[in-house]
Amino acid sequence: MSIRPATEQDQNVLRDLWLAMQDELETPPFLLEEWEHCWADLSRHVRDGLGFVSEDDGRVTGFAFAKIPRETPALVHVTDLYVAPAARRGGVARSLMHTVATTGQERGATHVGLDVRVGNAAATALYRRLGFADHERFMAAELGRCSNGASESSGLRRSRRRTCRATTKPRSSTRSSSSCPASDGASTRR
Repeated sequence: MSIRPATEQDQNVLRDLWLAMQDELETPPFLLEEWEHCWADLSRHVRDGLGFVSEDDGRVTGFAFAKIPRETPALVHVTDLYVAPAARRGGVARSLMHTVATTGQERGATHVGLDVRVGNAAATALYRRLGFADHERFMAAELGRCSNGASESSGLRRSRRRTCRATTKPRSSTRSSSSCPASDGASTRR
């Protein structure tokens, strides 16, 4: 197994892996992205040198994409991480994370952060072993439920609406941040 920078020529295999990740994670419809929009973002990460793929015998088995936001230059944010089921439990995700962390460190970042679905226990366990800790929680609600406050007092209704407006930005469920130690071990998907 090896890790290399992703290239624009990897688009088709990355699409197949990305679609498999969406299916496997049972992504809620309101968080689904069309591949074309996703590739527009991911290809920026590739051009910025923050897209990586794992290979085994010349076959791409996983990917990691990250960015260093201008507003938080100390943080390298992993936007996407996935390892095909057949390649798991062999250190692939850990190696991809190590490559992202090393690249971020070379660019002046001091921490690595990511989002992970609340129900993704295997990925959460890996991230905890890598030193990640919870810092934020993303929540979402149907707008109809948030705007239906007819039976509530006006004070509660105002408070609930304020909360719901803040949750309409599509992101994954839990955000974590940590420095990522380099070591080998079990891997998983995001």
